[in-house]
Formats: sequence, structure tokens, C-alpha cells
Amino acid sequence: MATSFLFSLILLLITALSLPFPLHASSIDPFSAGATAVRYWNRKIPNNAPHPDFFLSLLSPLPASVSSSLSSPLSISPSICRSARLLCPNSTYFQSLSSTVFIDGCTLSYTCTFTYEHTNIIVKPGIFFREQELKEGNVVRMPDIANELTTARSSFLPRSIADRIPFEAEAVKSLFGLEPNTTLAKAVDETVAQCQSSPSKGETKRCVTSAEDMIDFAVAMLGDDIVVRSTVLPNGPGESIMIGKVKGINGGKITSSVSCHEYLFPYMVYYCHSVPKIRVYEAEILSVQTKEKINSGVAICHIDTSAWNAGHPAFVALGGKPGQNEVCHWIFNGSMTWVIADKS
Repeated sequence: MATSFLFSLILLLITALSLPFPLHASSIDPFSAGATAVRYWNRKIPNNAPHPDFFLSLLSPLPASVSSSLSSPLSISPSICRSARLLCPNSTYFQSLSSTVFIDGCTLSYTCTFTYEHTNIIVKPGIFFREQELKEGNVVRMPDIANELTTARSSFLPRSIADRIPFEAEAVKSLFGLEPNTTLAKAVDETVAQCQSSPSKGETKRCVTSAEDMIDFAVAMLGDDIVVRSTVLPNGPGESIMIGKVKGINGGKITSSVSCHEYLFPYMVYYCHSVPKIRVYEAEILSVQTKEKINSGVAICHIDTSAWNAGHPAFVALGGKPGQNEVCHWIFNGSMTWVIADKS
């Protein structure tokens, strides 16, 4: 009797741990904080859409039990830094930072590619384009969509830990032992300042410090039948590419999205903002020479630019003025956009 009960209990436990995970998420340790985040996704977004690899790679590898064992007040030890894949002094991830990322007062989203010289704005070719350019067979200039943080990327902290850290520059720098005027210390100052700045007209924004925070914001803005998309690889940057097959998400209808851009921080922080009146496209990116597919790109076209500043770099690059034309750009590798699930 006892043996039968124990066997049934074990089966129930195995089922409970395995059911929430689609096949592609099965490699995640079911006892990790990352697995907790996947189960949270499944509860909040119950549409059985796959969890993209680029999102799963951001989840915390820490055992779920670690957060409850951390002392109060909170301290982050070198061993926690290593286990959690954080950017802390003397960590492997931190050591790669100085040779790969340079902070010059801009954030590491697509806006970082704008160069300001006095009153003139220089915009790199291909950053912005018109919707009509997204046609199969067109040859266009592809901007550098590679994310400079790839080799020095941190992970999300478990929500139970992230929520205990005041989102204040001095508190974060003290907790992680960041020396003044270092690359990462400056990045913390910049990120917190950007996150605390007022939203643009018509914009709703939030800086999220955990996977659960991002899911909550996306669901609050768009509902629970949503998916997340990103440009898969950094291939094809800074050169001419050919547009392959193009698919308009939701039939190319005007919709809304939540776009999230990665910021440099000791732990993963994304700047997420709601984007109304847009069209989202998925496009094959082909080599001009061989016509072979080298990437899958996601592009957003902003249909209503009437609330944009007249000095926005898009108008410098493309001409026009607020409200006159649509403006499109690629979703950079490392950034992502949440949209209502495709019904077409």
C-alpha cells in the first residue's frame, strides 16, 4: 500500500515537472529559476506557443532554492555571480567587457548607432527605411544589427532576487562592487537614468529586471495570446543584402507591439515600451552573391509618427517630418518584440 502510494506520488511529481515544458525547453533544469520562469510564462500566456531559444538563453541558471537562502540585507558573492552568469568584477563575463563594449552616453539599443556632432546628426545607412523596401528581390543596405553585448551578456536574475535590489544607481554599484568611472559603473548610471526618464507622448514604458516582469508587461499591454520575435542571428550586417520571402504578421494589419531593448547592467535589464500603430514583418535575408538565406529578420514599421520629435534621426535619414510617412527599422539581434499571436 505504502509502496503503491509512493510510486504514485513519484509519477505525479514527474508529471508536474515535465508537463509545462514544450520539447525545446526540456533542456532547462526543472529545479532552476529559469524553469520557474518558463512555468510562469505558460500560466500567463496559455497559447502553447513555443519559447524561442533567444529568450530561453536569458533565463537564470541558478537553482530556484538559492534565492531563499540568500542573507538579508542582500549580498552577491563571487560564487553567485559565476553561477548566475552576472557581470561582476573578476568574473569571466566582466573580463570580456572592456574589450568588447564601450559606453559613450548612449544605450545599447538601435539608438546607439546615432552619432551626434554639434547640431548635425549622422545616421548609419540602413538603420531606417520605408515599408516599400520590404519586397522580395530588393537589394538593400543592412545595418550592423549585431549586439555588442553578446560576448559579455548577463542573465536575468530570479524575480525573487531582482525585486530585492533597489533600482538605484548607487545601490546597484555598491551591491556589485563597481569602482567609480569604470565602464560598467557608467553603464549603470546611464541605464538607471534612461529608465527613470519620462516616456514619450503616447508611450508606455517599463524597465524589466526579470523574465517574469517582461511577461507581465507584455501581457498587460497586449493580452495573453501573444508571441515574441527577434532577428535570429547577427549575419549580414553593414553590407548589401537581398530581401527574400516577406511575411506580414497578422496579415500585415496595423497592430500594436511591445519592443524590448537590452541595456548594459550587472544583471539583465530590458527597456520595454508599448508601440501602437505598427506593422510587423518577418523577412528572409539572403546573400546577394549566392541568393542563399543567411538570416531571418524581424522589422517594425511605425505607421503613425505624428508624435515623434522633428529632429528624430529617422527624418534625417529618410527625409519627411512627423506624421508624414511611415518609418521602418529592423529589430536588432538581442532585442525583441512581443506581438499578438498571428491569426493569418
